[in-house]
Amino acid sequence: MEKEIIIEPKFDVKTTFKATLLVFFSSKNFLYILFIMILFTFSFFGKNIFEETNFFSILQPIIFILFFLSILTFSIYRNSKKQIINNSRLEENIVYVLNNEYFQEKGESFEVKHFWKNVIKVVEKKEFFLIYVTKNKANFIKKSDLKDNQYNELKELLSSINIKKSFK
Repeated sequence: MEKEIIIEPKFDVKTTFKATLLVFFSSKNFLYILFIMILFTFSFFGKNIFEETNFFSILQPIIFILFFLSILTFSIYRNSKKQIINNSRLEENIVYVLNNEYFQEKGESFEVKHFWKNVIKVVEKKEFFLIYVTKNKANFIKKSDLKDNQYNELKELLSSINIKKSFK
């Protein structure tokens, strides 16, 4: 039988928020939103920038974009918090099982297998691994949830699989 890595993840708002931010801000959707927001901002405030030379008229669009990004970040935080609080599956004992064929999420009332051939990519960040199951959705494995030599075993397993990957 092939070697399996079994991880018992712990979910919290802070880590879910960080992972969601990373996935969102690295997606093409964010670039589209930002592009549209910049176009809207300069079409709305552009007249002031080019006709008036006071400091506030130049700063207005920048403040507006920063305000929009703040609202966006806050809504992502609120959604992350709702996911943790309202998802009854997260109250169950959950394990991740990884082997050379699939990545599996297993709880008391559910079982989901993501075959590596269908996974988009795996990205290693400072605090966790992101396993993209679609272009805009990723499961994360916190490095702090890894025990003993599991970090090295996980990197070895992921390196041996034929998927797009980015490791530190």
